[in-house]
Amino acid sequence: MITKYSFNLRVGIPIFSRFQNKTSVAKSKIQEDNSKLRLDQAKLDLESNIQRAYTDAQAALKAYMAAKKSMASQELAFNNSKERYNIGSMTSFELEQARVQLINAQSSLINAKYDFVFKTKVLDFYMGKSLTN
Repeated sequence: MITKYSFNLRVGIPIFSRFQNKTSVAKSKIQEDNSKLRLDQAKLDLESNIQRAYTDAQAALKAYMAAKKSMASQELAFNNSKERYNIGSMTSFELEQARVQLINAQSSLINAKYDFVFKTKVLDFYMGKSLTN
């Protein structure tokens, strides 16, 4: 008996792949560049947000300090108005107007205080500090 063996070997070597490999490499490089640009944009956005938070906190502090001065002035004005009312040189309507102005100053002071606290907490968040203090 004669046994016949055969062996076939087929190797596929792409000689011309219609520039698919070159195109895939170029697309990958473009995607990498786009990712780098998105990262740079995210860094710039974060820096801008931090600067805005810092500026907002500074402005809130100045508004709070101004509200404190206004409050002190309105307290003094109200006390003077009470004295003028007691001696009869001011009507009750004018005294009530002075009291309303004092209440408005108190309200403004409270609003400015909590705005300042909020803005500093936003800044603390961007700086990575704990928000529970």
